[in-house]
Amino acid sequence: KKGKGTLNKSSEPHFLSLVDTSFILKGKKVLVVDSYPDTKLLFTLVFEDCGAEVIAVESAGAAMAAIERSQPDLLISDIR
Repeated sequence: KKGKGTLNKSSEPHFLSLVDTSFILKGKKVLVVDSYPDTKLLFTLVFEDCGAEVIAVESAGAAMAAIERSQPDLLISDIR
């Protein structure tokens, strides 16, 4: 029985588990800029799972320094 607050314990795999995403961003550098540690960690784990090299920083100043050092292919940032 499914209801609020219960987990789906189906034996069927989630559709994303059927797709190999480990190569999608292989060889790409992703810069994640966010002041929230949990958000940085989430993005880091997702992009690393897709094969990317991830640089995670918490400020615009740190992002500018990271851009100069590593020249990322993709920048993910929060907007305030």
